[in-house]
Amino acid sequence: MSSARCWGTLEVDLECSQHVGLADPLASGQESVFHITNAEVTVGRGAQCEWRMSKRLTWISNRHFTLGRDATGNVYIRDHSSNGTTVSLPSLPRRHHLSNAA
Repeated sequence: MSSARCWGTLEVDLECSQHVGLADPLASGQESVFHITNAEVTVGRGAQCEWRMSKRLTWISNRHFTLGRDATGNVYIRDHSSNGTTVSLPSLPRRHHLSNAA
């Protein structure tokens, strides 16, 4: 983890990934918990993403979504995928404010 201040984490649900037949849904060398220290983190299968998923996850876009925090501390998710992004079951619009992170 970087020495910068962590404002959030992303974690792979390994139990869920086993239901779809994957032992490891992450790209090689990626940790199952990602500590967010930059203003934004992009997730997907592409090499340009900070947190990369396995190429075997064909339903995940090369650049699937960006999770970020704006200057006022609001946390948002921006969907870049063609199939949508789901967080805790409901589908979200292309840009959605999640909460006010203090």
